[in-house]
Amino acid sequence: MSFTLELTEEQQALCEKTHGFARDVIRPAAAEYDRAQEFPWPVIEEAAQQGLYKWELYAELSADPTGLSLPILMEELFWGCAGIGLSIVMPALALAAIRQAATDEQLVRWAPECFGTPGDLKLAALAVTEPSGGSDVRSIQTTARKDDDGWVIDGQKVFIGNGGIADVHVVVATVDPQAGHRGQGVFIVPKGTPGLTLLRKLDKLGCRASHTGEILFEDCRVPADHLLGGDERLAERIAKGKEAEKGTPPPAQTAEEGGAAAAVQRRSSAALGAFERTRPMVAAQAIGIARAALEFARDYAVSREAFGQPIIENQGVSFPLADVAADIDAARLLTWRAAWMAAQRKPFEHAEGSMSKLNPNHRDPRQLRAVRAPRHCATVSPSLHRLLQETEHAAGDLLLKRLALPRLQERPDAGHASAGGLGRLAVLGRGLWRRLVRLRRRGHRCGLLQARREDLAGAL
Repeated sequence: MSFTLELTEEQQALCEKTHGFARDVIRPAAAEYDRAQEFPWPVIEEAAQQGLYKWELYAELSADPTGLSLPILMEELFWGCAGIGLSIVMPALALAAIRQAATDEQLVRWAPECFGTPGDLKLAALAVTEPSGGSDVRSIQTTARKDDDGWVIDGQKVFIGNGGIADVHVVVATVDPQAGHRGQGVFIVPKGTPGLTLLRKLDKLGCRASHTGEILFEDCRVPADHLLGGDERLAERIAKGKEAEKGTPPPAQTAEEGGAAAAVQRRSSAALGAFERTRPMVAAQAIGIARAALEFARDYAVSREAFGQPIIENQGVSFPLADVAADIDAARLLTWRAAWMAAQRKPFEHAEGSMSKLNPNHRDPRQLRAVRAPRHCATVSPSLHRLLQETEHAAGDLLLKRLALPRLQERPDAGHASAGGLGRLAVLGRGLWRRLVRLRRRGHRCGLLQARREDLAGAL
């Protein structure tokens, strides 16, 4: 199927349904749950009633050959509220890891347990990140050892969505360290298993309507059939891992993102496989936040008058908003392309998956797309930052706190970020403004830039 931007009737219906749910159910409740830092059980129940919280939905949308259905769902949910949106979609990350690692029988058994049913809701968590590292799966120190007819898990996980309260914990643990990442197993640890302890619920800057916890596994015993994929598959992977660690890695037959070695690692790691498939989805979440931030800033700039006219008539306000609108569209195009390529099983030969969700920790924030857009909306200039601060909507405060969402999802050590981070981002915005001033001094090229921005600002 060729890439197209024309949505099908089913995709348009999904967009309208999800947008209506975000507008009528999520947004009215967002401020209170964010303030109280409580899990939004009534909203999740309503999502389940409307068919937006069930494993069958993700199975159906994942089968979309265009790959656009899941990004559409994510963008609209996070347009409503990043924290509540995260609570709704978090089990899907665990489901992705189960799908990557489990046998067909295990998938049938555990997929329904990730979401439950209306009136009997369930939660799921993917436990990978540790105090010593995040998505670097080779550094995982949590261990699993065979004991009689089961497994014993010991270790600590941190920054785990739904961690400690989930009915199903999908845990990545090292079985044989000599086999590298292939020496790791993926285990199901149900809620209430002896040895599983919630150490603390994390106090976050953003996404406060979602639960993020630090959990401890101490002599945590699970039955043998809770190892996803089974003993035989794990033994094969460990043997291949030991071979690779000796310097003779098995050949890769695809030019996936990051080269042959990275392709082999992702195919043999349920954690990395889940991360790769969800990259465009996280980008779509950031786009939803960015869209909401832009709309609130735009509406406020239209309604606020100063010196006899709406402040949006001032180029210092309208031009940065126009820049953000262009960034959001560019981010969406990158995201949809990556989602389409993934659905068509086309290799990411030029890192298209990562392009859709660039890592803000390793790139200049001024060059980011999906990750930059939400923060850029409030930091491209101090005036826009004040727009969200001054808006009477509770969403103004919520959006400022959610600007760090993509960074928090990538950086475990950013969990205790403070408002000072927003101040530093505002400094970046002033740097962008100085750059614009320099461009204006370059004569005719500045005139062309200004004309284009005026056109785009008028379209807002």
